[in-house]
Amino acid sequence: MQCSSRFLPPFPCFNPSCTTCAQAAALLLVQSAAAQSCDRDCLRGTITTYLNAMLKHDPKGLPLAASLRFTEDTQELKLGEGLWKHIESLSGFRQDILDVRKGVAGVHVKAIENGKPVLVAIRLQLQGDKIAGVETMVVGTKEEGMIFNVDAIVKASDAMNVAPTAAQHNTRDDMERLALLVRSSKVAIISASRVCPRWPPSRRK
Repeated sequence: MQCSSRFLPPFPCFNPSCTTCAQAAALLLVQSAAAQSCDRDCLRGTITTYLNAMLKHDPKGLPLAASLRFTEDTQELKLGEGLWKHIESLSGFRQDILDVRKGVAGVHVKAIENGKPVLVAIRLQLQGDKIAGVETMVVGTKEEGMIFNVDAIVKASDAMNVAPTAAQHNTRDDMERLALLVRSSKVAIISASRVCPRWPPSRRK
């Protein structure tokens, strides 16, 4: 049995009645990964290079791994398809999410696609200095994204970009342990049988 959402590819449920999407998502956080050679500046630069290539509608110059996998709205496509074909511009909004240890570079941006604003989330998985995986989610309506208010998204939140001091850092083990607490939280857990089927199918054809 599987459940899926617009934010995650299909993943197996862990009991016959289907555990929550939140549980499975939390478990993904603890997957091990080899140490990466790309630091924060490198990851941020890779995002910039990727976005610039999208605006040119040409992925040929990107540092791609031979095993590259590209998905958009959970649908596997060839890199260069989907939003790549129709993106016209980016707004000034950009929020980077960087994980040096796992070689992950994520970004939220606001773009114009076919003359209309869309919200875009992109996750790049690096192997060394090569892009090995790209996951993209594109939301253009409230029906697709539930919460869709492009006019309210003007700049990245200051709170999301605070650099904590070394004394304020949690250990990674602590952060992963806290993420897994969602499994037992009566507030955070929402039944997958109620939530997952509501997500509309991919609009990418």
